[in-house]
Amino acid sequence: MEYSDNFNVTNCKSLFCVPLIRLIVCVLLLHHSSFLLSQVKVLGIPNIESFTKKDYKAGTSNWSIVSMNNGNILVANNSGFLDYNGVKWNLKTLPNRSIARSICLAESGRIYVGGQDEIGYYMADSIGNLRFQSIRQQIPSIHLPLEDVWECRAIGNKVCFRSTNKVFIYEESIGFEVIDPKGTIISIDDINGSFYYTDLTEGIVSVDSQIPLQLEGETLIGTQIVSILAFGEQEMLILTEQDGAYLVLDNIVRRIKETTFDIIKRFRVNCAVAISNGQFAIGTQFGGIVIIDQYQEVISIYDKSNNLINNDVRSLSTDAYGNLWAGTNNGISKLDLAGRIRVFSPDGDEQSSTYDIACANENLYIGTNTGLYRTGISKAGRSYMHDGFTKVPGSDGQIWGINVIDDKVLIGHNDGPYLLEDGSLRRLADRPGVWKFISTKDEYLYVGTYTGVDIYKWHFGVPIYYKSLEGFTESSRIIISVRENEIWVSHPYRGVYRLTHNDQFENVIIEKYGEAGGLPSGLGNYIFDINGIPTVTASTGVYSFDRVSNVFKENTNFHEIDSDEHNVRRLLNEGYYIAEHEVGKLNIVQESKDTIREIYPELNDVFVGGFENLYELDSNTILICTDKGVILYNSSNIGGNIAPNVEIHEVKLATRDNQILHAGYGVISEDNVVLQSNENAIRFLFNSFNHSERSKFRYRLIGLEEEWSDWTNELSKEYNNLSHGSYSFDVQTADMYGTTSVSKSYSFEIKAPWYLSSVAKLLVIILFVGGLLLIYIVPQKKYKTETKVLQLANQQSEEEIEILKSQQLESEIVHKNAQLASSTLHLVQKNETINKIRTEIESVRKTVKDPEAKKELKKVISVLSDDERLEDDWESFSVHFDQVHSDFLKRLKEQYPELTRKDRKMAAYLRMNLSTKEIAPLLGISARGVEIGRYRLRKKMELDTGIKLRKYMVEF
Repeated sequence: MEYSDNFNVTNCKSLFCVPLIRLIVCVLLLHHSSFLLSQVKVLGIPNIESFTKKDYKAGTSNWSIVSMNNGNILVANNSGFLDYNGVKWNLKTLPNRSIARSICLAESGRIYVGGQDEIGYYMADSIGNLRFQSIRQQIPSIHLPLEDVWECRAIGNKVCFRSTNKVFIYEESIGFEVIDPKGTIISIDDINGSFYYTDLTEGIVSVDSQIPLQLEGETLIGTQIVSILAFGEQEMLILTEQDGAYLVLDNIVRRIKETTFDIIKRFRVNCAVAISNGQFAIGTQFGGIVIIDQYQEVISIYDKSNNLINNDVRSLSTDAYGNLWAGTNNGISKLDLAGRIRVFSPDGDEQSSTYDIACANENLYIGTNTGLYRTGISKAGRSYMHDGFTKVPGSDGQIWGINVIDDKVLIGHNDGPYLLEDGSLRRLADRPGVWKFISTKDEYLYVGTYTGVDIYKWHFGVPIYYKSLEGFTESSRIIISVRENEIWVSHPYRGVYRLTHNDQFENVIIEKYGEAGGLPSGLGNYIFDINGIPTVTASTGVYSFDRVSNVFKENTNFHEIDSDEHNVRRLLNEGYYIAEHEVGKLNIVQESKDTIREIYPELNDVFVGGFENLYELDSNTILICTDKGVILYNSSNIGGNIAPNVEIHEVKLATRDNQILHAGYGVISEDNVVLQSNENAIRFLFNSFNHSERSKFRYRLIGLEEEWSDWTNELSKEYNNLSHGSYSFDVQTADMYGTTSVSKSYSFEIKAPWYLSSVAKLLVIILFVGGLLLIYIVPQKKYKTETKVLQLANQQSEEEIEILKSQQLESEIVHKNAQLASSTLHLVQKNETINKIRTEIESVRKTVKDPEAKKELKKVISVLSDDERLEDDWESFSVHFDQVHSDFLKRLKEQYPELTRKDRKMAAYLRMNLSTKEIAPLLGISARGVEIGRYRLRKKMELDTGIKLRKYMVEF
């Protein structure tokens, strides 16, 4: 029931009245609890996980609780709005920082919250953060202030709110409609798609028509109705705060089954919710959670005595995984109703270690280290009901075995052999501690004891000690018999024994099997009866006895379950096996004879070490002996059949400011988130809401890696120094059953750094080309400049050299010309002298009379006039002349081939700038002849009259 400053639950006039009444009622209920809890109820308690206010860091009371589709739990708390994603709790305060009283989910995804004088909704923004939007201002001012908004319920996108005195119907496109009833409003409910509210003066009223339901039978007017639920296909279940529970069929109200009515009335109801299998969970003020079934029977009560955090349950909700969430006056509890595991301890809080379990005559017997416990047991649907455990008188001490033979319950006890008779234990013999009873011939039993094997004989339905097998004194805890007169005993530290005897249990032959008998060693061997064949689970492998060769041989049929990781330790009836880190069952398909392996991962490491044991109640349900009570395991429960779901609940930059990119709410955008180049470190947080310590996760970052990572228990992954490009982060989970979820993805893009942008690339290209050009042009220009300088310097040097050469050549030419002129003058003088001599000799010859003398003088004159001598002088002259005057005569001859030798001589003398007077003797002609020779030379060279012959020859 809700409380506020303006609404009194009872008629008490003092403020301390309510706590006082609560105390009195609690005392009465504690006194009455033995009666209530002695009623038939479900065997086993589900796993209950609780959260205190220290865990969720918020207020004490939790007024309303709902589950989102992804499993997230939302709670209206004294401190505001709580959200739990399976890993951590987050608190969001309302704008006026008031208590959040109610919460509900609309089809649109809006999370509507009602508080003290506040009403509004949370909605995810673009990055998945929940933002609150108040809609209080849309309510007409005459209906303000709101006081406490105690309830809200949604059908589609239509939301109904309840305050103490008014009903508010809200639709996004329309706004608010306000109903102002005649009396105090106690509750609102949605029944078959329609809203109803309960008015203390009018009863149950339809919101749409505002007409009260016309009900007959038990009157409900004036009762504080807490909840109305559909009960089956035609009935309604009405739960009141203090007046019990009722069913309505065809508008006729009747009480629920009387015993159930009484319990509900005594505990007082706060809330209720329908759960699976036609059952209902009822949250009470004093008794925790009461579970009733479709037959109106109370089948379970969950309170502080079995781990519920608080007995005052204010709110209830189920989630997608079959869990029941309870918001209490001092914390929050999660009950794993859909899980395969239930736990119970026959001795209550003692939680003694359990060693053996058996059923007989509709009774369940459990042997513990403190004694034997019994309860009546029956099956109801998939559940087993019991009427409460009691300790069997006379059973104090360590119970090792419970064997039902011929409907007799035989007990192996630390003190010896016992028979359950008339509800108590009867000692059968004064023998040492007993492990186990097994049947043999019709009248006899084998009994494994601390010191060997005893034989008992039936006598009027009671086993009587007969004798012990001689020669064998090993502890016989692990004992089987598959043939008459043959017993197999295994000792974990001493090997495997076969004992054979005659019909009188005499002439005992003991054979020991170890390595020589086909087993891998003499240690760690446990023997079992598998289809009539002695079968040993050894330190490595499973071995079956071959009677032909009298040795154990490895049984390959168990290779599927036996490995280095899962070495088989026990093989039990009905195909169950217990291995290291694995428990399961082998089912054989009759048609194909194929073996189907069913694994029970929840049962790993729960057994009593060395005494692993389980008992099958039916093909889906087994009881497991543990060191703290018993586990009931139902493999058909939906917990193992719900596909796991993975969520990315936070994406943020792994930088100094830890900027959030996605906060976990709403739908992840399909458009890539674009990050800057320096935002290249990113962290992902993910989880599966219903994950356990055995859940595994794997991930990959498309764009960086294509392959999935190895499976891990880590709930986060960080990437650093990512290069630019497009990425998609994928994550999957696998539950303990090996079922893999659909992957969830988050896509993003990291921009290229500025220096890799298109503009930067163009700029780089320009700079690169410019650089190349500079690299090419500058040296080229420098080269050309230097070359030009060098060329100019070289040219200047060459010019200077040419000048020097010219000057030297001119000097040489001048010198040569001087030499040539000197030679020529010398030649001229010589010729003149010779001519004078010749002339004188000719004069003398004329005067000489002597013929001989004349003849001789003539010879002299002839010698002086010799042309060959003159030609030799010319040739010598020509060579020297061409050296001095650049092959003048050679060029002249090539250009003017028609010139005679005499013409060329004339040209040479003109080139030497000799006068006519100087030329005449050289040519042996007169001055007039020189003039005529010059004329002829001009004519042959076809020179114009304007051209001076001497100048032409100098320049040629």
